[in-house]
Amino acid sequence: MTFKPRVPNAEDLKPVSQDELNKIVKLHRNYLDGKNGGARASLKFSDLSNLNFSKVDLSQADFSGSNLIGADMTGGKFESACFFACELRNANLEGASFRRADLRGANMAGVNLKNARLDEADLREGRIVEGMTEEDTRDAEPIIWKTVFTGARMAYVDLSKAKAAAADFSDADLSGGNIQDANLQGANFEGAKLDDGDFSGAKLKDANMRNAMMSGTVVIDAVMDGANREGVIHDNIEEEVNAIDDIIGNLEQVLANHMLWVKTAGKEGQRLDFSNADMRDVKGLRKYPLTAVKAIGGIFIGQNLELVHMQSAQLDKSDFRDCNMKKADLRGSSFKDCIFSRADLRRAKLSPLEISVGAVKHSMPTNLSGARLRCVDMEEADLKGCILIGADLAHSDLRGVDLTGANLTGANLEGANLTGANLEGVIWGNEAVEEAS
Repeated sequence: MTFKPRVPNAEDLKPVSQDELNKIVKLHRNYLDGKNGGARASLKFSDLSNLNFSKVDLSQADFSGSNLIGADMTGGKFESACFFACELRNANLEGASFRRADLRGANMAGVNLKNARLDEADLREGRIVEGMTEEDTRDAEPIIWKTVFTGARMAYVDLSKAKAAAADFSDADLSGGNIQDANLQGANFEGAKLDDGDFSGAKLKDANMRNAMMSGTVVIDAVMDGANREGVIHDNIEEEVNAIDDIIGNLEQVLANHMLWVKTAGKEGQRLDFSNADMRDVKGLRKYPLTAVKAIGGIFIGQNLELVHMQSAQLDKSDFRDCNMKKADLRGSSFKDCIFSRADLRRAKLSPLEISVGAVKHSMPTNLSGARLRCVDMEEADLKGCILIGADLAHSDLRGVDLTGANLTGANLEGANLTGANLEGVIWGNEAVEEAS
């Protein structure tokens, strides 16, 4: 037997205008204050997308199954409210309070939860079976919806004592968060930024912490049995990395040798090699010409690389998470299996690099095969002819991107915003798409 969620299709949701919402908020305020004529807000199965909830108090309100995509809920109070199976993608919840709220099965990918409170909130899986009572479902297999925070901005969030077993925090920014005593068993933190967070006493049994950033993270008395901590980045990276002190100490000479190597096509000078080096604390890196640099497995997390010249570089398996790479010239470079989660690549140049060897012209495509580009801002970037085979672009901002002739075979575009993107000639598997879909 197949069971479907009880949440109706988008066209079945009840539309609510801003004026109607304001009236509901006023009645709910009277309800909370115990005044005559008050009424608890029931906004179940409603279309509330892009409405303004800023600084309202809708504690104890029922939003079950509603669409709140793009809503402004900054500074609002939603304590003990029910958001069961709601759509909250890209909503702004900065500074809002969701203490003891029911957020089971909610989709909160890309939300802004900076300085928000979710202490004692219920973020577990939502289990739904259509048309059946609780007794009827004992032997039935329900639809299970995980609570999703993929790519959410959650710096300094309060998740203390929250129930968040199996929740998805992949690629989210929870830096500086209070996660004390939370139940996070089986939760997914792959690629998440957890720097300076406090996980004291948290239950992290069987959690996926793969490639998470945990510099300064406190895990005193945390239960981490069975947790996957492969590739976790700490203050002092455990894996062997190249010492770069000698390179940085004599950077001008090293760069001069590198530029001579580039100019003479390798006949003189020496290529600059940052492979496996931790570049996080190198100051002013973007000021230097990094054309044709080699940095396989380099760690550039958080670097300011705006306007950097990094053409024809070999950068496979490097980590560019949280980097500012606006307007960077990256043409013809190899970024195979790199990590770019949460990076800013607006208006970056990732098209082929055209070079001439004598009378012969060559075109070197930019290769992002297998790269993790989740939750990246690539608005108006130039990706003409780019190789994106198997790349993960989930929940990324691709508005206005030029993907003419790009190869997206096997790429993941779940939740990506392709508004205004040029998809002419894009290769999806074995077929080229002539027009944007």
